[in-house]
Formats: sequence, structure tokens, C-alpha cells
Amino acid sequence: MVENVTVKAGITTTLDVTLEVGTVSAVVTVTSSAAAVNQTSDATGTNITTMQITQLPIQGSRSASQLVTLQPGVTAAKAKAGEADENATDQQTSTPRLREYFPETLLWQPQIVTDANGRAEVKFRMADNITTWKMYTIASTKDGKVGFGEKEVTAFQSFFVDLDPPKFLTLGDEIFLPTQVRNYTEKKQTVKVTMAPADWFSFLDGDSKQVAVGSGDSENAVFGFKAATPVKEARQRVTATAETDSDAIERPVTVRPDGREIVGTESRYFTGSEKFDVNFPENALPNTRSAELKIYPNLMAHVAESVEGLLRRPYGCGEQTISSTYPNLMILKFAGTGEGKPRRISEAVERKARRFLQSGYERLLGYQVADGGFSYWGGKDSADFALTAYALRFLADASRIIAVDPDVVKRAEEWLIRQQRADGSWNKKYAWETIEDEKRAMSTTTYVARVLAKLKASAATSPANDRPADNGKSDSLTKALVYLKTRTRSIDDPYSRSLLGLAAADAGEDVLARAVADKLATLAKEGAGAVYWNLESNTAFNGWGTTGRIEATALATQLFIKLNTNSELVSKAMIFLLKNKDRYGVWYSTQTTINVLDTFIASISAGDRQGVQQVQILINGQPISSVEIAPDKLDQIVIDLNGKLTAAKNAIELRSSDRSPLMAQIVSNHYID
Repeated sequence: MVENVTVKAGITTTLDVTLEVGTVSAVVTVTSSAAAVNQTSDATGTNITTMQITQLPIQGSRSASQLVTLQPGVTAAKAKAGEADENATDQQTSTPRLREYFPETLLWQPQIVTDANGRAEVKFRMADNITTWKMYTIASTKDGKVGFGEKEVTAFQSFFVDLDPPKFLTLGDEIFLPTQVRNYTEKKQTVKVTMAPADWFSFLDGDSKQVAVGSGDSENAVFGFKAATPVKEARQRVTATAETDSDAIERPVTVRPDGREIVGTESRYFTGSEKFDVNFPENALPNTRSAELKIYPNLMAHVAESVEGLLRRPYGCGEQTISSTYPNLMILKFAGTGEGKPRRISEAVERKARRFLQSGYERLLGYQVADGGFSYWGGKDSADFALTAYALRFLADASRIIAVDPDVVKRAEEWLIRQQRADGSWNKKYAWETIEDEKRAMSTTTYVARVLAKLKASAATSPANDRPADNGKSDSLTKALVYLKTRTRSIDDPYSRSLLGLAAADAGEDVLARAVADKLATLAKEGAGAVYWNLESNTAFNGWGTTGRIEATALATQLFIKLNTNSELVSKAMIFLLKNKDRYGVWYSTQTTINVLDTFIASISAGDRQGVQQVQILINGQPISSVEIAPDKLDQIVIDLNGKLTAAKNAIELRSSDRSPLMAQIVSNHYID
């Protein structure tokens, strides 16, 4: 290694070093100012392999003094003696850097700790966008002083090509795509623009164009092509080569089949071994059959998957904002990282969860209205009883991980308690109603009581010096339970009954909780090896039908787990919940998903798997893969089955090395006319 070589501006410093081609792949890191891309970074690093060194356009030996004379971009190949230089563009030796990283947000770092002088260094990958980024920084000191900073970061190069294909095409689509070449150099240039061929499309008019681009001007090179094969996230590349400059860019394109997509999902909760059947119809379009196997090492893996799944759901209202953020909070609570504790999730997963949690908390603040409650749409919208209780539960859990404004919590608690009626209930009569809805009163009151009881139980486990203020919650809970106890016979739906049982259990009312659980056990409905509870009214968040049935089942299962009773019902209810998981890893709606994930977390016990578990995967009796599952494994294991399936019937079998419980899901899809 050669270090500390003094190099002066405007002067070539000679260092006699011969770079020989190695027998193995070697990397040389050269740090210098970048001539091709101007940005506010003081230094850019370029990795040069031995193969690239042999291909550099240098005559003779490759010494350090000759490397110094190189400039990024294009070097003209000299014509041999007696040969005419008729087509300069075709004689270029070009090694343009491929631009293929185009994020919308370049960097989000919710937490940075500085040194004693208030300085910190953050390293990140610079994007390939030719643009001006705006950087915002917010900092606070231990004594509460806050500072703000704003800075522009410009990434620019004087010659580049722009490619912006449609993100999605349908098989058979024909498109003529303009690619714009921009020339900000000091002279007019003749540019050869080429589109790299790929299996997923065919050209309509050739893969190469030539355009003349004046100084400070731009021109379009138009490429015609036809989408020929269905493909996901295929790459399309265009290269522009001029006399002294060059650029290359690559963008993703997905081609969908020309038909209707049919998706099938099936989930199983099992020990030992399990089989799935994946069958495709005769009229499935060619090359559209696919399947994916997901293995969940433990129930927390479903929580990790739902983080991504919920991000695909809308989160425009207050409830969706909380529910799309909650899985990140669950992951961080499960991680339990701290001094002396083993890491249960990777640092990358933890950073991502913290970032999403902080972002969700900040977004939620916009839904707190002037009177202190939380509304679905914020602004002048009226606050909602159940949503405010849900927000309080979220804020209480989040405060153990991130900083939560105590005034936000206090205002919400005071509003919710003020809305409680003298009889202990929460309900309201809407303008279109002639009488109050008694079922809504039960679902709302049981939900709020459950949250208040949960907050009380959580506070009791907090250190005395860090215990949140009661602010009247205990008295409010007592009034609510008195109201509900006198109406237990009229609480006939499993959703409200389960909430009552959970509230009673957290409030120390064990006799009431067990009486509710016993009644719920008689209301269970069984079918196809699974158990569920049917709901014929709305939930506190207006869920009904399938989602209402899933929520009622999740809450009833939570109560059985809390009371350590009805283990057979719990096992069969888990099967029902897993069977109703959709292709994105969630349960239809945000509120339903959180209730299911709460059930999974409640059932997690330490040490379910003591050693490494081996799982063998077979298709139609033939082994195709084997995976190892460590006791602390969190992330789901995804196995792509494409290319291993027949066009009709397929039997997929999983064989485990021990009896530790596992969950698996098959997602299959195909297209038909």
C-alpha cells in the first residue's frame, strides 16, 4: 500500500509503480476529486479491478504517472497511419459509469449522536439522479435547545442521457420511447445512442441511433420496441457515446401478461410435516404460472412481513396511520435489545423499524384536534372515542422506545374521560338516527375499557420514578366496568365479549374474565380443522363481515392465551387466522391486521425452539431445497418455486427435523384470458 503521496494542483507528480494483472480478483481504491460528476462531497472513491486496468486506453506500461493523465469518460482511439478518421463516434473507447440508483429520498437518519464538539459523520451511497437535493437537519441538546439547518446538494454532469420507460407494460405493447441526450459541454457533439438488447422485448426499428446535440442543447433518440415476454423488474439500459463524453443509464420495467390474474393463498400451522396442493387450470396462459413458499420461523416473522405489507395499504386516516406504524413498534419490543441481552433482530431491521416508528408518530400528531381527542381526518373533524383510545395505547407503547410529548397524551386522556357518560359508557347519537345504537355503545365502551385496563396494567409494571400519571383513568375504568357488568347478558357478540374479558383480566377481575371466556368457548364455530367466532354487527372501527370475523377470533384467542385456557381452541383459531392471511402478508384491513398480530405476540413463548431446525422442501416427491432455522430466526424464509412446478398438479411437502411449530404459506398465481 502506498500512502501520503503529496500531489500539488496543476503539477503532475510521478510515482513509479507498476500495476501487474493479478491471478485473483484484486481491488485498488483510488480517492480523488471527481471530474465527471460534481457534488458537494469532498472526495469520491472509485473501485478499479485488475481487468479494468488491463483495458485502460494507455499505450505501453501502466504506471502511476500514466494513470494520473486519464480523465473519466471517453478517450478517442487514434487512427492508424494511412487510415482516415471518417466516423469519430464509432472510434471511441468508452467506459461510462452506469447510473441505476434513483431513490426518491436519498437519506433518512432519525437519530445521530455527535461528538463533544457537536460534529458527526454520516456515510451513505450517493444517488445517480442528476438533480439538486435539499438536506434538512434538526438537532437538539440535552438541555432542550433546538437548531435547524438547510443545505442544497447538487449532483451534475455536463453530458448525460435520460431514460424514463413506463414502469409497467402489458405483453404485446408496442412503444416508441424517447431518450433525451443533454449536452452542457462547450461544443456540439455527435452522439451514438444504443439500447442494450434483452430477452423480454424486441426492437421495432433498430437498437442504435445517432443524433447531433448542440452545446447547451438536448435531442431525443427514439427507440421502438415490443414487450415480448412477461417479466418482473427487468432492466432496460441505454448508452450514449460522444466524441469526448459518455453516459449509461438503466431503469426497471415490469411486463405483465395480457390476461386476468388469479391469485391463490394457503397458510398452515403445523409440526413435523405438512403438504400443500398447487394446481393450475388448463386454460392458464403460457409462462404465467408461478408460486412462492414462505416459511415463518416464529410468529414474530408475520409481524416483520406486515411492516412491508401495511405500507402497500393506504394510510390516509388516523386509524391507518397508527396501524401501519404499530408493527414496527412490535418488532422493537420483541427485539428487547439492551446491555447483556442477545440481539434478536438485525441492526438493519432495528434501524428501519425505528425510522418508521418515528415517522408514524410525527404523522399521527396531525390528527389530534383542538379539544385533545384524535379524529380520523384531523383538522376540524370531530374526535372519535375508539380512535382516541387506540392512539393512547399506541403512544403509551411508543413512549418506551421514542420520545413522546406528554402533553399530547394528557390532552387526549382528559378529552376521553370528559366524554364518558354518567352511567360509565361511551356512545353518541348521530343525526340520522332516531334512537341510539345499543350495540355500538357496547363495542365502543368495551374497547375503551380494554385500552384503559391495558394502560393501567402496563403502568403497574413501570419503575416508580417513570410511571405515567393516572389522570383519572383508574376511576374511569371502574365506572366502565360497573356499566358493563350490569349488561353482560346483553353483550351477545364475540367481539365485545372478548374485549370485556380482556379488560377484566387486565383490571384484576379474574372471575369475570373467566366467566366471559367460558361463554366464548360455547360460541366457537368449527370447520375444515379451524375454529372462528362469527360477528354479525360492526366493530368499534366499523369492521364487519370477513374482517369482523377475523377480529372477533383474534380477540377471543388473546383472552384464552391470557387466561392459559382452552389450548385446543387456541391452536385451531391460529389455523383460521393464518388461512385468512392475504398475499401481502396482512389481514385485509389495518385494524384487523393489528388484532391478529397482537394475538401472535401474546402466544410467543421463549424457548419454543431449542436448537437449529432443518426443513426439507419436496415438490412431487423430489427434494428441491433445504433450509436451517435457528432459534432466534425472525425473518421469513422465501423460496421461489418457479421453474420447478408442472403445468397442472403439484404436491409441495415440508418435512421438519423436529416437532417445533412452524407456519408456512403458499402464494400461487397465473393468468387466464
